Amino acid sequence: MRRFAGLWERGRTRDLPELDEVTAWLRDHLPKSGAPSIVHGDFRIGNLIFQGTSVAALLDWERAGWGHPLYDLGYLCLPGMRHGDRIGGLMTESELRSLWRDVSGDELDIEQVAFFRCMSIFTELVNCVRALVNYTQGRGRASLLRILPLIVRLENDVLAAIE
Repeated sequence: MRRFAGLWERGRTRDLPELDEVTAWLRDHLPKSGAPSIVHGDFRIGNLIFQGTSVAALLDWERAGWGHPLYDLGYLCLPGMRHGDRIGGLMTESELRSLWRDVSGDELDIEQVAFFRCMSIFTELVNCVRALVNYTQGRGRASLLRILPLIVRLENDVLAAIE
């Protein structure tokens, strides 16, 4: 949270009260941190290699770091990764809760997952805005036609997430 809020503060080129509102919401709803775990940072079906029906490998670790164990689950729940009612194209929320309970023995804290979903949207939005700034300054390789609609969608998603 601190890292991306700091990136937003240092990289902003104008005032965007909506994103200040999101940053404040995230700070106000920050869950208690437990023992940190390895966080992939881009956990999605496109980064999995399957062997039959089993996961054989998880690719693209450049965003990995230490963080809350639910961060990757929140990322997987991004609105853009849903396919109908299926989270990440894999399972419904009910199936996810059941699987979590079966594997961990604990109930899945949906409020914490919602926080990390919002945090993931914010993180993606900050990355896109930074890519746009780099583009306008002649740095980077972002495609303007791809990044602008994504920024609009992510801004709408993150504002909906805090309502």
